[in-house]
Amino acid sequence: MNLPPLYQGQLLVLFNHGTIIDGPPASGKSTLSLQLLDRGHRLVADDLFLYTDTNQQLTGFAPDNGYGVMIVRDCGLFNLTQLYGSHTLQRQSTIECRISLKPTGADPTINLPYLRLEQDNTLGPPLPHATLPLPGYHNASPLLIENLIRQIFTPS
Repeated sequence: MNLPPLYQGQLLVLFNHGTIIDGPPASGKSTLSLQLLDRGHRLVADDLFLYTDTNQQLTGFAPDNGYGVMIVRDCGLFNLTQLYGSHTLQRQSTIECRISLKPTGADPTINLPYLRLEQDNTLGPPLPHATLPLPGYHNASPLLIENLIRQIFTPS
């Protein structure tokens, strides 16, 4: 039996667009995901998801044993249905873009209109990809991510 490939990162649905948020350990992925859930977005998978590539369309889904829970460094395990309700969870999503968190030592100046978007083939088909330089914790992170998603998917 062939198992689907795994990818290490968060898979969220932001404004109805399947979005991977990845980065090195302790870069703030889970904390950022909780903040995005607070803002009404949905989670498919925390930290690790499986994906399929059917005719150049990627679909991601959580492993059965990881669906609906999130582990946050120094905080523990969260049952997201108890915390937010089942409406914040989604079983699967098409994958439409990838955002990589890049921790920095200093507080960077982030200029979204000039943030470089690239095409990324890490999972096979090309996806819009941006690297977001952030300090370990940044209060505006959810807002930055939301604006980046709008920038990617709003026609000029």
